[in-house]
Amino acid sequence: MKLEEPLLPKPRRTTRSKIYDVLEGKGSFGSAYSFFLTVVILVNIASFVLSTEHGMDDYRGVFDKIETATVGIFTFEYLLRFSTRGGTCFSRLKWVFTNFFSIVDLISILPFYVDLAIPGRQSYLATQWVRVARLLRLLPPLPYDVIWKKSSKLLLASGFAGFTVWVICAALYYWFETGNPDMIYCPDEEFKKNDACWNRFHSIPAAMYYSVLNFFGEFPLADQHSLGGRFVGGFIQVMGAAVMAIPAGALGNAFSEVVEKEMNEEETEAADDAEAQKEKPTPKAGVAAVRCLDGERQVKTYPVTDDFTIDLADAWFVVSVLLVAASSLHFILGTLRHLPSRLDELLLVLQVLDVVATATFSVEYVYRICTATGVGFSSPLRYIVSGFGVIDGLCAVVPAMSYAFPRPLFRAFATLRILKLERYIGAFSSFKQILWQNRAVLSVTGGAAAVLWVIFSTLMYYAEHHNPDPEMAAHYSSVSTSMWVTLLNLSGEAPLCEYTTAGKFISALMGLIGVGFVTIPMGVLGSGFQDLLEQEDEDDDAADTKEGPTGQETFPSFRQLVYKFLQGSAANQVEDLNPWEARAVHFERLIFFTIFVTVIAAIMETVEGFDPPGSFNRQALDAIEIVATLLFTLEYGLRYFCAPEAPEWAAQGYVSDRAARWSFATSASSIIDLLAIAPYYLALCGSSLADQYDGELRMLRIFRLLTLDKYIPSVSLIGRVFTKHAKDFQMAAYASASLWLIFSALMWLTERHDGTEVDDLSMSQRYGNMLTAMPYTLVHLTGDYPLIDYDFPAKCVLFLALLFAVGVVSVPTGLLASGFTQELKKYRAEMRKKRADAATKIERAILSYLRRRRLRKITEDTKAQSMSIKRLKDSVKKDHPGKIKLVDFLEKKTLAGRVWKKTMLLLIILNVLAVIGESMTWVKEAIGPDILNGFELVSVLLFTFEYLANVWSANANVRYCFRRRNYTLSFFGIVDLVTVAPFWIQTLLYLSGMQFNAFIFRIARLLRILQLEDFVESFTLLDDAWRSCRETMVATGFMALLVWVCGAVLFYEFEQDNPAMEGAFKDLPSSMYFTIIFLGGEWAKVDFTPGGKIVCVIYCVVGIGLYGIPIGAVFEAFSDVLADQEDEAEDE
Repeated sequence: MKLEEPLLPKPRRTTRSKIYDVLEGKGSFGSAYSFFLTVVILVNIASFVLSTEHGMDDYRGVFDKIETATVGIFTFEYLLRFSTRGGTCFSRLKWVFTNFFSIVDLISILPFYVDLAIPGRQSYLATQWVRVARLLRLLPPLPYDVIWKKSSKLLLASGFAGFTVWVICAALYYWFETGNPDMIYCPDEEFKKNDACWNRFHSIPAAMYYSVLNFFGEFPLADQHSLGGRFVGGFIQVMGAAVMAIPAGALGNAFSEVVEKEMNEEETEAADDAEAQKEKPTPKAGVAAVRCLDGERQVKTYPVTDDFTIDLADAWFVVSVLLVAASSLHFILGTLRHLPSRLDELLLVLQVLDVVATATFSVEYVYRICTATGVGFSSPLRYIVSGFGVIDGLCAVVPAMSYAFPRPLFRAFATLRILKLERYIGAFSSFKQILWQNRAVLSVTGGAAAVLWVIFSTLMYYAEHHNPDPEMAAHYSSVSTSMWVTLLNLSGEAPLCEYTTAGKFISALMGLIGVGFVTIPMGVLGSGFQDLLEQEDEDDDAADTKEGPTGQETFPSFRQLVYKFLQGSAANQVEDLNPWEARAVHFERLIFFTIFVTVIAAIMETVEGFDPPGSFNRQALDAIEIVATLLFTLEYGLRYFCAPEAPEWAAQGYVSDRAARWSFATSASSIIDLLAIAPYYLALCGSSLADQYDGELRMLRIFRLLTLDKYIPSVSLIGRVFTKHAKDFQMAAYASASLWLIFSALMWLTERHDGTEVDDLSMSQRYGNMLTAMPYTLVHLTGDYPLIDYDFPAKCVLFLALLFAVGVVSVPTGLLASGFTQELKKYRAEMRKKRADAATKIERAILSYLRRRRLRKITEDTKAQSMSIKRLKDSVKKDHPGKIKLVDFLEKKTLAGRVWKKTMLLLIILNVLAVIGESMTWVKEAIGPDILNGFELVSVLLFTFEYLANVWSANANVRYCFRRRNYTLSFFGIVDLVTVAPFWIQTLLYLSGMQFNAFIFRIARLLRILQLEDFVESFTLLDDAWRSCRETMVATGFMALLVWVCGAVLFYEFEQDNPAMEGAFKDLPSSMYFTIIFLGGEWAKVDFTPGGKIVCVIYCVVGIGLYGIPIGAVFEAFSDVLADQEDEAEDE
C-alpha cells in the first residue's frame, strides 16, 4: 500500500500582496479597480478640457473640487503602490525614479502640491496641463524596448538618409525662398505697421520646418513658392517623401508586429471560437421568398423559354439595384436649387421611381417582419433590432415620412438604401471579419492613439492659444477646439503652418512619431483586405504551360523580321551576333527619346513668351515636330504592314491579313499614334481644323506617352488587374461608394447653410447641393483636409469619417497598387517564357553559347583580378610600407586612426551645426564672423588633408583595388571632394578679383553631412534597394509618369481660365507642379470647374494609388536589404 505524501499547507498571502495584485489589475477586484481608476482619469481630463473653454469660468469652483478629489485619489494610489512593492527600501526608491509609470504618476501629482505650497497660487488649474501625462497610465504595458529594437536598425539607416535629404532640401529652400516676397509673413496688421514681418524661410531651421511638412506630403504654401522652390518641392514629392516615409512606417510596423505577438494567445482563442462557429452553420431554411430576397439562388426559378430561366434572387437583385440607383439619383438632383429645364422630365421619372422604391421596400420590410420567425429569428423584434432590420426600417419608414414632412434630414435617409445591397455583395461583412480578426491590434493602437491625441492637443493649446496670428489662435482657443486640428495633424495632415516656435516643434514631433502610431488603426482595413487578396492569389491555378515550337525550322519572312525588329528589347538583344537585333534595340531607344522630347516641347509651348514667332525656340520646336512626325509615321506604317504577324490579333479571331490590320488600326494605341501625327498633316493640307483646335491638338502630342505601353507594360496591366480581381474590386468599390454617398449627404446636411468663407467661397456654396458636396467629401475621405473651417456637427461627421471611412475608401487604391505589382511580375515571367518559346533552335543554341562564353569570361576575369590584387598587395607591402601605415590609420585599424575618425565625426557634426547656425542672424552675431571663419578654415584644412591622404594612399588600399581612380570615382571620394572644393573655388575666385555671390558656397558646405555615410551606412543600402527593385521601378515609375503628365494636361485644359485657381494652371509646367502635389495626396487647390472635379475624382479613386506604387516598392526593398544584412551577420 502506497503511502500518501502529507499535504503541505499553502503559504498564506499577505494583505500587502493582495493589495498589490488589485493595484496591478489582477482578479475580479483588480479589474473593477482598473475600471474605476480609468473613469477617475477620464473625469480629471474632461474637467481640465472643459476648464479651458471661455464660457466655463463660472464653474471654476466645480473644476477645482474635481481636481482636488481626483488628485487625492491618485496620491493615495501612488502611496499604496510604493508601500506594497516588495524588496528593500533602496529598490523602492529605484522604482520611483526609474519606472516609467511611476514617473508618470509623480508628474501628474506633484504640480498640484507645488501650487498649494507657493503662496498666492491657489488656482489648481495653473499646472494641470502637466497632469495630462496621467493619460499615459492608460497605455497598455507592452514591451516598448522590443518595439525599439525591432525598428532601430531600419530607423537609424533610413533616418540618417531622411535627415540628410531633409537638411539639404531645407538649405535649398532657404537659398531659393529667402528673397521671395510672397513668403513674407505678417501675423496681423500691427506687425505690418511696425514693419515687424519676416520671411518664412529666414533661416535654415525655419526652412526645415516647412520642409518636413513637404516630406510628409503637405504643401500649405504650394502657391507661394518661387520657381526654384517649386523644383525643390517637386523633388521632395517624387524622391524625398519615399525616403522620409520609411522611418515612420518602420516604427508603425514594429509597433503593430509586437502588438500582434503580444495578443497571439487571444487571437488563437478567437480563431478557435470562430472555427467552432463555422462548424455549426445556420441551416438555410424557412420561407422561400425571404431566402430569395436574401440573395440565395436556386430557391425559386421561373422558366421563360426552354433555354432561359429567371432566378428570383437574381431578378430581385437587379430590381433592388435599379430602385436604389433611382432613389439616390432622385435625392442628389433634388438638392439642386436651380435644376436645368431639360432635367425636369428626368426628375419627374426619378420621383415616380422613388415612390415605387419606397412602396416596394416598405412592403418588403413588413413582409420580413411577418415571416421573421420562419427564417431563424426567435421573434419579429429580433429581426427589427438586427443590423439588416434597422437598415430595412430606416430605408422604408423615414423616406416615406419625407412625403408627409418634406424635411432634408428625412430625404437624406434615401442614401442609406445603398446598404440594402450588402445582402448580395457582402463587402461590409468582409470588413467586419477583418476588424474582428484585428480587434487586439485595434484596441491597443486605438487606445494609444487616443492618449496621444489628448496629450498633443493639450500641448498645442498651451503653445498656440496666444499666437499673434488671430486665425491660428482661434483654432487653439481651448483644448477641445485644439483637438480638431491636432486630430488632422496626427492623421498626417498639416492644414495650418504659421505656428509659434514651440508649436512647430510639437507639430513636427507629431509628424515624425505620432503619425506612425495613429495611422495604424486607419490602415487595418486596407491591409486586411489586401491580405485576403493575396490569399486568393495563392489559391489561383497555375498558369498553363505551352511547349515551344517543334518541328522543322523555317527561315523567317521579311514581314516577320520587321515585326521582330519593332519589338525592340522584348525580342532582341544588343549582345546578339545578329547586328539587326542591336539596331532594333537602338531604334526602340530612339523612339523613347523622341517621345520624351516631343512631350517636353509640347509642355514648353504652353509657357507664355517661350516661343514667339520667328524666334530660335519656335524654329527649334518646329524642327522637332517635323522630325518626330516623320519618325512616328515610319513606325506607324511598319506596324500596320506587319500587323498580321502579331499573335494577339490571331488569338482574337482576326486571322486574315486585312482583318488583323483593321484590328490594329482600331486599337487604342494605334488611334493614339494616329492622333499624334494627324495634326501635322492636316496643317500641310491647309485644313482649318488644325488652326481652330490648335491648342487641343498640340496637347494630344503629350498622350504619345501612352504609346510607350508597347515597350513598358503599364496601362495594359491595369486591365488585367481589374479582370482578375473583379470580385474584390466590386466589393471594395461598393463599400467605398456607399460611404462616399452617405458621408456626402451628411456633409450636405451639416454645411449647406454655413456662411463661413474660405478663399472667397462660402461653405454653403461648396456644400449647397449633393453634386458639389461629393468631390469635396471624396477628397476628405482620401485623408486630405484642404478645408478645415467647419461647424461642430460637420467636424463630428469628419471625425467619424477618419475613424471608419478613410481606411475603407483607400481599399480600392491599395488593391490596384498591390494587383499591379503582382501582375507586373507575372507579365515579366510570361515574356521571358514567350521569348524562350519563340526562339528557333539555332537562336537557342547561339544564346546558350553566348551565356557560356559570358560566364567563362566573368570567371576568368574574376580569377585574373584576384591574382592581380594579390600581386599588388605583396608589391605594396614591399615597396610602400608608409602608405600601408597610412591606410591602416585611415581605415581605423590603429588606435590613432580610431581617435582620428571620432574627431572627424565630431567635426562633421559641428560643421553642419555651424552652417545652420550661420543662417540665423542672432547666432551669427553672438559667435562672431571671425570665429566662424576660423572654424571653417581649420575644418577645410583637415578635410582636405584627409582627402589628399586617401588619394595618395588609394593605390595601397585593397578597398579600392589598389587604384586611385576607384577612390576618386567612388561615392566616398566624390563626397570628400565636394565637401572641400567649394571653399577652394571660392578662395580662387576671391584672389582673382572676380565678383560673385558666396551664398551658394556657404550652402554647399552642408554637403559635408554626406561624409557621415562612413559611420552610418544608409545611402549604400538605398542603392542596393534600388538595384533590387529596379525592374519594378521602371514599369511602375512609367505608370506614375503617365498618371502625372496626363492628369496635368487635363487639369491645364479644364482649369487654366478658372479664377479660383489664381493662375495655378496657367501653363503646363505650373499644372505639373500642382498635379504632382495632388498625387502625393495633398489637394492644395479644390475649387475646380466641373471638368476639373471629374479629374479630381479619378485621381482620388485610382491616380494616387498608382502613383504611390514606386514609394511602396522602395520601402519593401529597403526593408528586404536590411533583413538580408541581418541574416548574413547571423550566418557569420
